[in-house]
Amino acid sequence: MQVRGSDLWVTGRVAPFLLDDGGRAAVETPLGVRTLWVSGRIAERRLIRWRPGLPARADYPQGSLFIRLIPTPAPPKAGPRQLKRFAAAWAA
Repeated sequence: MQVRGSDLWVTGRVAPFLLDDGGRAAVETPLGVRTLWVSGRIAERRLIRWRPGLPARADYPQGSLFIRLIPTPAPPKAGPRQLKRFAAAWAA
């Protein structure tokens, strides 16, 4: 998390396929979980400006919440392992 002037910058982790194909993602922010749509332009830039962002407080004007999208590491594929276990159980 980083503060730049009145704006707050956070990093959101999303599945790698969302940055390729687009879709809906849930991202954890200091304001709670935010659901957002990842489209072609957003995926290309890997940046979202959430509006309305942050409320004005005391001497600080209203700010924006910027979310940087970073792909999470892909989980290991369970398919071949499950297929091997199924074949072993079927043969038994």
